Amino acid sequence: MVIDGGEEKAGHGDELTERLEEQVTERLEEEQVTERLEEEQVTERLEEEQVTERLEEEQVTERLEEEEVIEQRLEEEVIEVEKMTEEGLENNNITVPGRLSITGPKKKTYVITPAEIQRRIKGENMSAHVFRSLIGGRRANLPDLVKQQPPKKKTKASIFTCLSEGEATDLAEGFALSMARNINSELSEGINEDMAKKTKQTLQKMMENAKSAYGDESSFSLETHSFGPQALSHVLHILIQRLDNLKL
Repeated sequence: MVIDGGEEKAGHGDELTERLEEQVTERLEEEQVTERLEEEQVTERLEEEQVTERLEEEQVTERLEEEEVIEQRLEEEVIEVEKMTEEGLENNNITVPGRLSITGPKKKTYVITPAEIQRRIKGENMSAHVFRSLIGGRRANLPDLVKQQPPKKKTKASIFTCLSEGEATDLAEGFALSMARNINSELSEGINEDMAKKTKQTLQKMMENAKSAYGDESSFSLETHSFGPQALSHVLHILIQRLDNLKL
């Protein structure tokens, strides 16, 4: 039996064509899938960018609103300070808002007397410009004692510069209350009667020395607006008190 060679070749050719068409179809399907994935990724990125832009816009809006609130508060405080300054100058005192109290409708105020102004000038070499920035008000309403100072000179500024003596006293008293609440008998652990007696005598002598060494006109008091000597006294007092309460 003789097989026609031409028919056999034709059959192989049809198979090759079918396989090629299948491969082409598969590649096209793969490319379509890839394109869809890329489109989805692009869409996701665009959505993420839009979300990010919205969040940034919201954050900017919030910051602007916060800045507006802060500016409004500052304006209100400036007006309040100017009013208090003008009223206080009628009796040669200046009333200023506290710097450490929480902002609110009942913000605590403090009176700065001419004597305190003099101590500020002596202790910190405070210029009229710095003093005005601290107490607020117009230059025309500043005390004569302040206006007599050079507009600009090297002020010995510190963390206490912005505090009035009244507020520094409140800070020292708050510090003392915190010590009284938190420093307990654990501090005296391991101390015997002989040690306690000698230590107490030493601390009492130190307290006596501190009172004479760190008065209102001392550099320690002037630089800290009276906080330093008061805080030191409170520390020595609480230590002596804990030794008195020592259980032996």
